[in-house]
Amino acid sequence: PKPTLAVLPATTLECLNSQGQGIRVAFQKQGDRFGQTIFGVRGEEAVPLLRSIEGTSDEIAPSSPPFAELHQQGETIFLSGATTLGHWSMSVQTIDGRLRFDVACRLKRRVEWLGSTYQIDALDYFLPCRDDTSWERERNSLTIFPAVREAKSYPATVQWCYSIALKT
Repeated sequence: PKPTLAVLPATTLECLNSQGQGIRVAFQKQGDRFGQTIFGVRGEEAVPLLRSIEGTSDEIAPSSPPFAELHQQGETIFLSGATTLGHWSMSVQTIDGRLRFDVACRLKRRVEWLGSTYQIDALDYFLPCRDDTSWERERNSLTIFPAVREAKSYPATVQWCYSIALKT
């Protein structure tokens, strides 16, 4: 018989109010990395809002950080991954009715591109960002990136932080 690839269950984290409304993120292994889907939840219905656009293993600076490892500790999910460019890490937590994403990359050298890119499935989300984080929305995509990507010297750590909540 042919060997089959086992599909691992998604690792999820959600922030719901007493009426069962809120936001959920699901991390699912996609090839050599974890992709993510962010859902708006209203009772029994979960509608995809954003899906990470993942790169390939030959990209040095992919569309989204190449997270290869995932660990959940209580209400926090930790991810990490690396390319020849640097080492990425992210924590995702539920805070004040939102999912908060803290992302960092320890860069070995200067890079033209760095950030997190999502395909937009629905516009039913609210996206507050920290001052050191910028975002751009195009027709079907959302890109979140560090406001400053230049360092005075390398290696250097670059960070971006954003929260996603369901519009009420």
